[in-house]
Amino acid sequence: MNLEHQNLGFDPQGVLLFGVNPTQNGYHGPRLISLYGRLLDRVRAIPGVQGATLSAFTLLSGWVNSGTLAVEDPQTKPDEGVFWNVVGPDFLKTMRIQLLLGRDIGADDTPTAPHVAVVNEALARKYFGSLDPVGRRFTFGEKFNPNDAYQIVGVVKNARYDRMRGDSPMTAYVPYGQAGEPGAMHFEMRTAGDPTAIIPGLRRAIQEVDSNLALSEVKTQNQQIEEALAQERMFALLSGFFGGLALVLAAIGLYGTMVYSVSRKTNEIGIRMALGAKGAEVLRAVLGEALVLVAAGAVLGLPLAFAAARLVASRLYGLTASDPLTFAAAIVVLLLVATLAAYLPARRASRVDPMVALRWE
Repeated sequence: MNLEHQNLGFDPQGVLLFGVNPTQNGYHGPRLISLYGRLLDRVRAIPGVQGATLSAFTLLSGWVNSGTLAVEDPQTKPDEGVFWNVVGPDFLKTMRIQLLLGRDIGADDTPTAPHVAVVNEALARKYFGSLDPVGRRFTFGEKFNPNDAYQIVGVVKNARYDRMRGDSPMTAYVPYGQAGEPGAMHFEMRTAGDPTAIIPGLRRAIQEVDSNLALSEVKTQNQQIEEALAQERMFALLSGFFGGLALVLAAIGLYGTMVYSVSRKTNEIGIRMALGAKGAEVLRAVLGEALVLVAAGAVLGLPLAFAAARLVASRLYGLTASDPLTFAAAIVVLLLVATLAAYLPARRASRVDPMVALRWE
């Protein structure tokens, strides 16, 4: 739940994704870049489409470009933990990644135009601190090379790139026409309504540009998020199932223990009731014995639970392995289960006939 409802840094609602690989149809060089421009213009014209862009990798697909970045500053060391994405015009606007400084990548950022890039807060803070990064230059690689430099033209809020967990990585966005020849690309389309409703129109639009182009990975951004959470959901489901099974086994064990304990004390209970003990007093006594068992189990089990929780600490998000609320809730649940498991034997004991109990062997 914490993973699903976190702030991703972009708006996944109403976004349709699809991929194409024109290189399989013989498109290369300027012809390939021109095709992507025509495809972008055509999908933007589909009724219901509010905006469209493209990128090498869609957000939260699990695929990334990463490497080393060097800035035009001999005092700043290169960093290997930098991610980048090759994107089309208005990528940040279409995905609704908040622009903080400068501008978005636009249609004028062509292969022949000066190389530009937009960076996120994490990258700007790492390399430039409190200084304005707009206008600064960097290159990908171990050493700064002015011939391959990108000039920063904008800064955006941090956004998730490859995965739901962890902090947003240092990320740079560069125009798809300025990062060498692009290969397969993915399109992002923001729609006014249900994104899946425009799929038939999308297929017709692509066929109008080139009937030999095949669409791949047609899905919504929300569906991609669901796929990214699939492993997390499976882990949560299995954990919940085995946790529930353990709870049921504990309840059955406690019930059996209480039934056995009450049966052994039937004669004693009959004597107490013959001497004037009320059924309610017997009920409280038996329930109290059950709660003592649970309390003893909690005292013994809590240290073991704290230790065992370390084994699943890496699977938690927004929680600690020693989260006090979780442990308190678990103890409350066990107390409730123990009370219910002991209630039937306790009620049976409270209703025993003293004469029958006195003759019990």
